[in-house]
Amino acid sequence: MMDSSHISLPKLALLSDAALVGFQGGINRTLHNLFSHYPKDRFLLIAPRHECNARDDKAMKVEFLAPYDSPIPQIKTRVAKYLSGAIAKTNRALLGRGWGVPFDAIEAFKPDILLVSSSLLETIIVGNTIADRTGLPTAFYLMDDLRDLEQQWWPGGTGKSAIEHLLRRSRGRLYISEELASVYNERYSLDSAHDHIVHNPVTVEMNLDSMPLARRRFTIGYAGSIWPMHQDAIELCAEAIGILRQKEVDIELALYTSRDFWNSVESDWAPLGITFRGFVPYESLQKELRTCDLLLAPASFRPEYEHLSRASIQTKLTDYMASGRAILSLGPTGSAAHSFVTRYNCGIALNESTAESLAVRLESLITERPQFDALGQAGYKAAASHFSQQSVSPSLYNYLNGLLTQ
Repeated sequence: MMDSSHISLPKLALLSDAALVGFQGGINRTLHNLFSHYPKDRFLLIAPRHECNARDDKAMKVEFLAPYDSPIPQIKTRVAKYLSGAIAKTNRALLGRGWGVPFDAIEAFKPDILLVSSSLLETIIVGNTIADRTGLPTAFYLMDDLRDLEQQWWPGGTGKSAIEHLLRRSRGRLYISEELASVYNERYSLDSAHDHIVHNPVTVEMNLDSMPLARRRFTIGYAGSIWPMHQDAIELCAEAIGILRQKEVDIELALYTSRDFWNSVESDWAPLGITFRGFVPYESLQKELRTCDLLLAPASFRPEYEHLSRASIQTKLTDYMASGRAILSLGPTGSAAHSFVTRYNCGIALNESTAESLAVRLESLITERPQFDALGQAGYKAAASHFSQQSVSPSLYNYLNGLLTQ
């Protein structure tokens, strides 16, 4: 296990939408993995109060926690839904003036640097408020293209101005992918000199030789939440598998996701050959994924999500690599996931956008099954050399430390 306690590290205030609840995915899991070894006495977590209240014994242990509050709580009544937009705008304006921001806790902790990681406009506004009022050196870690937030407005500000202000005042800008960095540098005419690419770090401990073999049935696995920005690609894969099963091809799509989601789609997806395998605890995920032939990384074909497919990389990709199984990247030409699996030679990129054409490609892939081991091993080795916690987290800590001398 990595030990960072001996490293001279800055006192870090992390401001995020996520309260570092490890059993959740996405930003929660990535930040949990990145900072689980940061010295607890030098780490302050600032997050929305409702997220802090949801922390349990599985959340990352923190000694210093400072919730921020929405000045006007959303009221859950029939009438309130008509006021929710006005309440949100008012809250953004008040957060920009410091209402609900835990300045006392921040002052007591005396951080050396502020790191903001957010896809929520309110948190970005809080980040600007803290940075402007305290003068703290600041860094901004982006995992998605926040273009949709740019259109939001409130009295005294817009999403675009808030995002741009935080980008420009930050000494360092961190991104989940090279493609996302390019998008922001071009959109806002930013200098890339202090960019830093940070992927989800993973634990690579499993001996591939001792891991369970794939089932005899050809199995494509998907692990994680299912969101609108990639659900169409998962549905496309399901429909293609349904076509193949009608031809008596022994193939399935195995979903490792929440029961709530499965309940909403079971009647449509189960007849297509979709198997629900439930939510798997993170510490058991690699072993379970090893039972699949390919691991699905979906990116949306829909025009409204094109900017996300083009620049964002799902954090699950490095978890997939650590399992030693080849990745099936399914999405439009030019997607960031396609570039990722090509760069590390750890999977197959498919652009087929109809169920019929995808079914043809999947059937041909079954005959190429023996080749997947080499792709999976390449991904496993890349995870060990580039994305292990032992390499990613210290690199990030040193990067943040270096920002103090700029």
